[in-house]
Amino acid sequence: MFKNKQENDVLKVLFSEPYINQRILAQSSGHSLGVVNRSVRRLMENGYLDGQLKPTLKARQEYQDKEPRNAVILAAGFGMRMVPIFREYLQTGLVPRFPTLIVCGFMVLAGIQSFFAGMILEVMAAKDKRDFEYRLAKINAEKRGKAGEV
Repeated sequence: MFKNKQENDVLKVLFSEPYINQRILAQSSGHSLGVVNRSVRRLMENGYLDGQLKPTLKARQEYQDKEPRNAVILAAGFGMRMVPIFREYLQTGLVPRFPTLIVCGFMVLAGIQSFFAGMILEVMAAKDKRDFEYRLAKINAEKRGKAGEV
């Protein structure tokens, strides 16, 4: 979508809440203040943010075009396959297409499992991102400390 994940995260936050300051933007996006500062500067240079740090029309159009929707569609699709079976069961009290019911049941379970696996992976990726930025800041601080000693 945009040049990198950090810029995308910053823009997502700006879509959901108004800009107050970069420190709050850093907390909301999960990135360090330096990363947020760089990302905001790049987004402004590329025309995704205006002078008041509000998303421009270009950003809104690109964001809507590439917005992820497949998880909800996948779950709804799996659930919709069971509707005719349940309707027939409610009308007659029988399930004549029992193999179809079993397959649909497993598809729904697979959809639920995939949804939660995706949530777990997203949380792990956010934690890894924070850990990386922490280690990077620590290494930079150590370098600055050693440079000051020499």
